[in-house]
Amino acid sequence: LSQEEITTLLNSIEDREFRIMIEMYLYTGLRRSELLHLCWRDIDVTHGFIYIHKTKTHLERAIPLTEILTGLIESLRNISGKREYLFRWRHERTISKLLEEAVKTSGIKKIRLHDLRHTFASHLVMSGENLKTVQELLGHQQISTTLIYAHLSKEHLKNALSKLNFTGNEKRLKLVK
Repeated sequence: LSQEEITTLLNSIEDREFRIMIEMYLYTGLRRSELLHLCWRDIDVTHGFIYIHKTKTHLERAIPLTEILTGLIESLRNISGKREYLFRWRHERTISKLLEEAVKTSGIKKIRLHDLRHTFASHLVMSGENLKTVQELLGHQQISTTLIYAHLSKEHLKNALSKLNFTGNEKRLKLVK
């Protein structure tokens, strides 16, 4: 998703808890099962980490808490009551259905929850983050898997090429067919 699509999607979500969930997907890159299994005991605001225990690779990992994530967690704590899990939804199909409805309302292209993980990785790479860091955050064992997630937007590719200047002067070369 582009930044504009993300904003449109988030603005279309009326349920505050579900909006926080989608934002958590976007800011952590967690898998659906990882986010659904997050408990309050997995959040360590003091040391600044979210600990992921139940992973696809069976290897635990820690996601650093940013200022934005800390704010989302505080907002969620205010609406969650005393339940064990961060989010009230326990079934992946329910979350997918809620996202489907939000996408329809927003008018953006059809996406799946897993596309939010791709969005996370792509935006990190386009902001200049190295692939090894993205690999660690996503919990991939192989860098080749991370490459599948790192989609570059056409605008990003265009900006990359605009940096080339082989003539040594300020004029940019025009690409000719």
